[in-house]
Amino acid sequence: MIYVYTAKVKELLDLYNNRNALFLKRASLLCEERRKKVDAMKQPKDKARALGAGLLFQSVLADYLNLSAGKKDCGHRYESEMRPVEGFDEAVFERAGQMKDLRISYGEKEKPYLPDYPGLFFNISHSGDYVAVAV
Repeated sequence: MIYVYTAKVKELLDLYNNRNALFLKRASLLCEERRKKVDAMKQPKDKARALGAGLLFQSVLADYLNLSAGKKDCGHRYESEMRPVEGFDEAVFERAGQMKDLRISYGEKEKPYLPDYPGLFFNISHSGDYVAVAV
């Protein structure tokens, strides 16, 4: 089954544009590989998208792993359809922080994969004001 999550990154862009320390606090929740991606971006929108994609990805992964273990649904899961979420809430940040030690490796043609979860496939996309993650 494919689960697709989307979120709007405007809130993160506003934090960055206002030089808000909260942007750095949110970035500190990312795993090392995703933090590098945020740091490598030059434009504010690209930084916000990269941060949003990383936070959403880690949150989705934590949610997915909890669901797979038979734990309670966290409420942001959609089956085979995309629905925009207005912004990021504290639950997303909390779940993202749970995956801070996530390891991402790269295989053939630089395709990312998770060595600790070999049967899990994912895709991350970001464009305009939205980020999307499919697991």
